[in-house]
Amino acid sequence: MTSCNDVLAIFLFGVILGVIFSTGDLTSQILQGPIGIVIGLVYGSLCGLALLYLPSYQAKYTNGLRFAMTALAGTLSVVGSKKVGYPSAGALGCIVTAFVAGTGWRKRPPTECNEVSMYLDLLWKFLKPVSFSLIGKEVKFSVLEGETVLYGFVTLLVAVLLRLIASYLSTVGSELNWKEKAYVTLAGFPKATVQAALGPAALDLARSMNATDEYGRAQTVLIVTVLAIILTAPLGALLMIKLAPRWLKRSTDERTDQYS
Repeated sequence: MTSCNDVLAIFLFGVILGVIFSTGDLTSQILQGPIGIVIGLVYGSLCGLALLYLPSYQAKYTNGLRFAMTALAGTLSVVGSKKVGYPSAGALGCIVTAFVAGTGWRKRPPTECNEVSMYLDLLWKFLKPVSFSLIGKEVKFSVLEGETVLYGFVTLLVAVLLRLIASYLSTVGSELNWKEKAYVTLAGFPKATVQAALGPAALDLARSMNATDEYGRAQTVLIVTVLAIILTAPLGALLMIKLAPRWLKRSTDERTDQYS
């Protein structure tokens, strides 16, 4: 569910970014975002499918090779998308690659691919503070206006309320009890990783295109990104950790526990 949510967020972000920064006619401006999304989906799907079969499960150091190929596929997605002029395809290609590959790996015995996710998790623990630090470096506190922060907070509040409503509606008709539904709803509150990846994208694109007229709006996007991370991520993570033992219980289904 979270992967699909990220895909939708990146899709809308890419469409809007393509419309704002496209330098062609109106048709090319409208198609800039969707074309980038298609490129990301196709690239990620192909790479994800390739990772299911390459290298062979009987090969030596299979997990290490599969981890290296996953990391290289994501890096190529980000760098290559900028080179072809569709930067919105980069982050989407990374997510789709991991989503397709991970879905296929879950169907294999857990001993064959579980080390790949462990390696990627370890890499992300190292890169996460680097990513957030780079975002903080880009924020110009000297030009920060109270009005911008206020409007950003109001925008964030409305967005969070809509996310919570959508998260609750996604549980309607399920077999979850009210505590589990409440926990799923709460899980839609914290946001950080996608914001950290996409927050500086508008400012970077404005700089690369020398679009000085768009610097102010790109900086505003970055400020709202920082607000979203600061106000939702720590509180949401704390609530999820504290409430999980009270609202959730471990399944006794062996098929479920196999991947828990």
